[in-house]
Amino acid sequence: MVFTNSRSEPDYLIPDVNKVRGGREVKEGPNVWMAVSGAAMAVGAFLPWITLGIISVPGTSGDGVFLIVGGLIVGALGLIKKRSTGIRVGAMVASILAGLVVLNTAVNVANLIAETDPTFLGSPSLGTGLILSGAGCLSALVSGFAD
Repeated sequence: MVFTNSRSEPDYLIPDVNKVRGGREVKEGPNVWMAVSGAAMAVGAFLPWITLGIISVPGTSGDGVFLIVGGLIVGALGLIKKRSTGIRVGAMVASILAGLVVLNTAVNVANLIAETDPTFLGSPSLGTGLILSGAGCLSALVSGFAD
């Protein structure tokens, strides 16, 4: 049996105005992709950002705090059930700002690699935390465009 409304049309033919915006259906529920990207940003701040042999420097000893804050913001916005343009833009802005921190650190590490004599202690390299944080920032930015 198909239920009908007062206009005697089947309910499945009438679009739900709360879920249709701009001619397309708006998804409900948390944006898991955005939340996981924020978690990757924050976790990467605790991992090594630069390594030199067995010596490593975590992101929390420098600008990693900005990544933790940005990752928590992006992750929290991703967990909000209502998906609106403001939430997506907020997450994208936070990921761009955090991405600038990652880019600045990566450039500084690249300059350090170029200036270091590899015969002394070896050559420093980008750590896994910096790579994970950068990937999280990029993923969070892309998830802001996804619907």
